[in-house]
Amino acid sequence: YVAGINGTQQPITTTLELKELSGKNLLLSYDKEKKDSLTSPVAEQKQVKISKEGKLKVTLQPMGGFVIFP
Repeated sequence: YVAGINGTQQPITTTLELKELSGKNLLLSYDKEKKDSLTSPVAEQKQVKISKEGKLKVTLQPMGGFVIFP
């Protein structure tokens, strides 16, 4: 699996370079954007395909993260 966390108070968008997984379909579990500071984070999952170049763009929510697995 591949995982990432964001320990800041701002969302971070980054492009992962995963050449060894290029062209594969994987499951991405991530924190959704919170509606306000009083709500608890909600996780969501979706199927993603790593590009032929091995790149995947992800957004990490404040104090949130993601996990990619088969």
